[in-house]
Amino acid sequence: MALSNRVSTPNIDELNRATQALVASLKDVEHAAAGRSELTEYFKHLKQAIAGLKKLLTVRGEPHWLQKLSAALDLVKIDMRARGFFVISDGIVSDEATVENALLTCVAVRPVVELHLWDDPRFGESIDVDDLFNKFRAQHGLNALIDKLIAILEQVAIIPELDGARLQAALRRVMNMLKRSKTGSLFAVVSTKKYASSFIYFLIMNLSETLPVAGPLVKACRNTWKEYESAVSSIEEQTKAEAQRIATTHAESMPEWIRALEEERARLEGEG
Repeated sequence: MALSNRVSTPNIDELNRATQALVASLKDVEHAAAGRSELTEYFKHLKQAIAGLKKLLTVRGEPHWLQKLSAALDLVKIDMRARGFFVISDGIVSDEATVENALLTCVAVRPVVELHLWDDPRFGESIDVDDLFNKFRAQHGLNALIDKLIAILEQVAIIPELDGARLQAALRRVMNMLKRSKTGSLFAVVSTKKYASSFIYFLIMNLSETLPVAGPLVKACRNTWKEYESAVSSIEEQTKAEAQRIATTHAESMPEWIRALEEERARLEGEG
């Protein structure tokens, strides 16, 4: 889907669901940031920007952008975890649906960002994300995407509290979705580690072309980004030790995850 100027027919039920998801995501983000005074201004501006964008989207009848924005909030949540906001009880990554989203993005978003986005001369202009995804699949194939997911899991415990059975259940649905996907429109879910904050910035900045009237919103987001960068820089050193402790604690579960992924891939290939 190109980030282009188009208006779709509003679907009230879809719009309501997307709005509810947006509100829930905001609450989760704020809860995870409790006690972190460095991020107070960041979340204040983010909430203002989201409120303005939600109003614009409702007027224009484009509820799918509400869903993308809710997904962008998930990028922030995962990025927070990667930077030391390890609050296991806050519901950020605690249920199977969220697990499924995280797995989807490891397969769909990360390779696109790593291999295409930052080297693309059009960055900062209008980028067709689906086109980038399709090029990756055409060049490397589905197995390469799965291998990429395995490689990421070898490096990072994305969802340390997930047990093997729930991982396999989520993975099965993810793999089936990938097999059915014709356009690769799985890019706006959640992301992991260092690309997450950059991806939300990219997503919001490109809204200026999708919504030409959103100039003030884009300006606010740019300011928000600067504040976020500053806040993150100030807390990175403080969170490294805790992040390392968490990673070490869950390192032993990685081989089981990887075996589950490989077994599921083999099973699905056999069915195909």
